[in-house]
Amino acid sequence: WLWSSFNIGKHKFFFWLLLRDRLNTRGLLRRKNKHLDDYTCVLCSNNREETCFHLFFECPFSTDCWSSISIQWNLALQPLDMVISARTVFGKSFFREIMITSCWVIWKTEME
Repeated sequence: WLWSSFNIGKHKFFFWLLLRDRLNTRGLLRRKNKHLDDYTCVLCSNNREETCFHLFFECPFSTDCWSSISIQWNLALQPLDMVISARTVFGKSFFREIMITSCWVIWKTEME
C-alpha cells in the first residue's frame, strides 16, 4: 500500500518510519534514554509529550492541518481503522498521497 503510492521516495521512507514508530520524536528520544530539557510537543501548549500519535493526530496544529484538507480522524479507533475510516469519509482516490504528504509537512514544520 505504501510503496505503490505516487509520493517521492523520501516521503515514503519517512512514512514507513512513522508507521514503525521510529521517528525521532521527543517521546522516542526519552525511551532511548536521551536527555532533553523538555519532552513536550513544540507545536502546542497542551503540555503533552511529543509522541508520533500526538504530533500527527492529537496536536491542535495537526488537527487544524487535517481540517483544512477535509480529512477527519476518529481517535477512538485503532490506528489502522482510523486510516480506513478517514479514507472512506474523504472519498477521493488520492487519499494515500495526501495523507503521506501532509504528515511530511507536519513533521517538517515541527523540525523548524
